[in-house]
Amino acid sequence: MTQRVGLLARILAAVASCFLAWGASAGEVVVRTQLVWGTDGARPAGKDYRELNSDMRTKLINNLRWKNYFVVKSHEAPVTKDPCRFSLSERCSVGLRPDGKGLVEVQIFNPMAAKPTEPVFTETVSLDSLKKGHGVVIGSNSKDRWDDAWLVIVTAGD
Repeated sequence: MTQRVGLLARILAAVASCFLAWGASAGEVVVRTQLVWGTDGARPAGKDYRELNSDMRTKLINNLRWKNYFVVKSHEAPVTKDPCRFSLSERCSVGLRPDGKGLVEVQIFNPMAAKPTEPVFTETVSLDSLKKGHGVVIGSNSKDRWDDAWLVIVTAGD
């Protein structure tokens, strides 16, 4: 259990505020949010997970320990003045709360938690940094498979 807590701490320390370069378009900011599974194993049979694109995969491999990164689900939406919330899995919902001053708070929720309306993690990112091609990665241990991880990657979309 101590190793697992240590792994979570390393993941969060390494990527919670790590901004990764990524392509962005000028004008309105469209946010791409991806739920990604990090593993040393192969893609599970019968799942339609796709491999994370090679640029992002390379950046993660340079910063994290897993060999394979599979996109489980992704969501794209323009940032408006109103908050939004969407589900990436039965255990992961994401909220985006713009502050009206050029920042957006990314909130991670666990719909199965005792208090599903309270975020389990938040990170604030500048819309300007997203426009310039940066993003944020939020990660945690997998509850289903020892030594795997789940990542939420937020970047500018297409």
